[in-house]
Amino acid sequence: MIAPTRTISPQRALLTVGAQILISSRRQDLTVNQAWHRFQDWRAEHGHKASVPFWWFALALDVLYALGVVEMRGDVLVFGEVRHGEGLPGDLAPGGQGHRSGHAWEQDHRG
Repeated sequence: MIAPTRTISPQRALLTVGAQILISSRRQDLTVNQAWHRFQDWRAEHGHKASVPFWWFALALDVLYALGVVEMRGDVLVFGEVRHGEGLPGDLAPGGQGHRSGHAWEQDHRG
């Protein structure tokens, strides 16, 4: 679903749709409605015939949020750039308590 599979074509994968949202938004702050219409217009202009329902668009926004690329501020989608270590849950980010380098993990799990 997030990446292409046997049943999800590359053009319908959530990562692909998310990338199309980023391109069509031009990384400008937009309402969800504005982003939806720009996305639909962009797909039509670039010859994408298969329709993407709004709920799939919303799931792609969820993926972008999970990656730290977009956030909601009031009624506006704010697009940003992911930097190394950002967009990860606090404990999983490098330097967070839950982050373990391979070397540290090996030391803890030797027989």
